[in-house]
Amino acid sequence: NVYDALYKLMGFDPDDIEPQWKRPKAVCAVEDFQHLDQLYKMIWDQRKIDLRRVGYYVVAPFSAASIRSMSYTRWLQVIQTLATRRPVVVVGNTRTKLPDTDISAGAFIQGLVQLSSNQGGVLNAIDGTPLRVLMALIAKAKALISLDSGPLYLAQGLRTPAISLWGPVAPAARIGYDRDYMDLSLWDSDAC
Repeated sequence: NVYDALYKLMGFDPDDIEPQWKRPKAVCAVEDFQHLDQLYKMIWDQRKIDLRRVGYYVVAPFSAASIRSMSYTRWLQVIQTLATRRPVVVVGNTRTKLPDTDISAGAFIQGLVQLSSNQGGVLNAIDGTPLRVLMALIAKAKALISLDSGPLYLAQGLRTPAISLWGPVAPAARIGYDRDYMDLSLWDSDAC
């Protein structure tokens, strides 16, 4: 486990460390929520969806490595299904190289734009959420759906429920000390 390795490097016996200290912790500042309110206002102005009053999901479909990615077509299906239940805010950063899966990352974003125009509850916030705003957005979400990537650890640190999809690394290696997050991790080593 990554946390055990860190404690060993610091000279501690990992077996002596309580599980609560083997998971991330994050805190949002008042300013983070003020910036989130600006995002909420922009969404209200453009789409007439009040995310302050309606629970929403955050979906983070990107990973830097293709081995840790899910097909973009499948992501579009997941987003469409989730949007029948409540608004879905899709986040991510395209400023780094994104792997292509069954379709290119660009085709995925075009599909997302199409889905967003056809289905009112899909909100494209890709490249529009600085880290601290992303933290506040996740903190207020009903749940996050993510790969083994940064947004998952933000959700874990903020204690936002998360469903995580895993590639070649077993979830226990990174979130094994946190049953709340292990129980909602999906991993099939044969499929990776």
